[in-house]
Amino acid sequence: MTAMLGCLNTSWSAQLRKAGLPFTKPTVRFITKPTRVCGAKRGKYVLGRYCHNRRQLTILIDKHMVADPAHPVALHVLAHEYAHHVQNLAGVMSAYARRPVRTKAQALMNNRRLELQADCLAAAFTGRAWASWEYGAEAKEALVDFSRRSGDDALKRERSHGSGKSRATWVRRGFGNASPGACNTWTAPASRIA
Repeated sequence: MTAMLGCLNTSWSAQLRKAGLPFTKPTVRFITKPTRVCGAKRGKYVLGRYCHNRRQLTILIDKHMVADPAHPVALHVLAHEYAHHVQNLAGVMSAYARRPVRTKAQALMNNRRLELQADCLAAAFTGRAWASWEYGAEAKEALVDFSRRSGDDALKRERSHGSGKSRATWVRRGFGNASPGACNTWTAPASRIA
């Protein structure tokens, strides 16, 4: 996981520098049991969280991660939380916070746009690094399937992160393009942000 953090720092610092944006590394906190993160108790299905005010990633190290810390799903969770850091540094989170919201449905739609963009950005990073990790197509499909199974509909939770279909679509898009430019969920039609 720490080796992966080094790769994320190197890759995203170059991308942000290319865009003329400043870069700072996030702090990272690993936890082994549910605890308060960003002022709230970690939810049942939360494997990671990004606290934007502290610029801190918190990653749950569970028995699956201990058994296989380089598993593509574990690496994707870390890359997803790191993508929130990138959104923060690039001003996406500030713009998100300023978006006018009149209803709860609008607030949830905006949150899905933020989360699906993080899914796509994580997959764009992963797509570029995939060959060097020596994982095959089967592992990539397993990661897409994990995204599908972690949708709001599959977990029966409030529509805050995207349906399984939407999550899988944006992960595939990130993989396929291996570029952050493919991850503009903010202009995508509502049907792609379900």
